[in-house]
Amino acid sequence: MSTMIWPQQRVTRTQTETYKIGVAGITAQVTLWNGKAMSCSFYLRLAGVSSPSNRETLGERLNDPQTRFLACKVDERVELVSLKAISCIRVAGTLPEVEMQEQLGAVRQPARVTLACGYSMNGDFFSIMPSARARLSDLLNLSDEPFLLFLTSGATAYIQRDSIVRVVP
Repeated sequence: MSTMIWPQQRVTRTQTETYKIGVAGITAQVTLWNGKAMSCSFYLRLAGVSSPSNRETLGERLNDPQTRFLACKVDERVELVSLKAISCIRVAGTLPEVEMQEQLGAVRQPARVTLACGYSMNGDFFSIMPSARARLSDLLNLSDEPFLLFLTSGATAYIQRDSIVRVVP
């Protein structure tokens, strides 16, 4: 009779290396679908991206099909938060991608948005859409990005499309 060794009983020595990766920190308020809000910091890659600032934008990170969880620093510890659980991310001020998109002809579409978590906000959806399909309903229905850029007074937000309950233009 053989003895079975469970995976947790095996001792495996893995060689590890430490890498110093260039990142830029950003502080934000993250609101989850359940209404819980938390202040956190997360990091955007500095190199190897296509933006003129040579820094990954928040929108690129959130809308990257490879990203399922966002590493956030909350109360001095790192947590991995599922993007599906995030209703909205709000950053004070204007993010660099707003100016970049403005130069490319992005348009503002004023709206009052109500989210599934119960949070409502006034502002402008901000996007680049073909002029023939530049209506707010086109942005909400046709864009394949899960997170939409939304400008509010004094802040930039990314709203998860699936968390939107109601939009009043």
